[in-house]
Amino acid sequence: MRVIVFSDIDGTMTSPDFPWEATLDTLRACEAYGIGIVAVTSKTLDEMAVWRRLPAFLPCFAYESGWGIAVPSDEPYGPAWGAFVRRRGYRFVGESDGLTLYEWPQRPDPEDLRRAVEATGVRIRLLPEIPPATLACWSGLSSEAVQRAYRRRGPLPFVIEAGSWRTLAAWARTRGWYLLRGKLLTTLTPVHKGHAVGALYPGLRRTWPRAAFWAVGDTASDRRMARRGVPFVGVDHPRTWRRWMQRLFRSKPWDDVSSS
Repeated sequence: MRVIVFSDIDGTMTSPDFPWEATLDTLRACEAYGIGIVAVTSKTLDEMAVWRRLPAFLPCFAYESGWGIAVPSDEPYGPAWGAFVRRRGYRFVGESDGLTLYEWPQRPDPEDLRRAVEATGVRIRLLPEIPPATLACWSGLSSEAVQRAYRRRGPLPFVIEAGSWRTLAAWARTRGWYLLRGKLLTTLTPVHKGHAVGALYPGLRRTWPRAAFWAVGDTASDRRMARRGVPFVGVDHPRTWRRWMQRLFRSKPWDDVSSS
């Protein structure tokens, strides 16, 4: 593996206004060039059951914005990667579909959200209260993908309907938590994508010591993925993500691979 990219998905690699085939061509080219993608995404474990099988995706990923990490259960990589993940505070929670799952040991419960709302005056609407048809309209996801998006294992995302997110973020900091703001949904959580990158990076570095590492995403929360040895690149659209990949990896004409 020449290059490993920790990448967000929604808004970074894909968007309702960007052709899916263009993203898929990019992933095929990455696979041909020896570039591996490690998804660090707000998507659920159920959603990643589909995404993790795409070209260039390595067999490990972080789901629900770093709440959980999945590594392969089999040799040679899985057990070693899992050991590094546990050292960073994640707890083994089970196995599923050839994956070993680790999740953060604590999470805000509905009572914590109620206290946050009462303390800040912010009005929120939890994901389960949003009709699937509405979420499909907002996100451009298919009905099947929307159903997968509701199957959360970690803290429930929400929409802020009234009040300032900054007030809620300030309250979260007093608890040692983080307010992660995506393009559609917000999450109050004790862990973020940077924790997941920090847990996965040592194992990946040991497996591919000569690989160059990068992190890429489209929101302020994604910037937390940056760390020593993993520079961050901000993008604002899948088109920008594709162009960045083209500039970074042009040792071979792009069209020769994407058209093959």
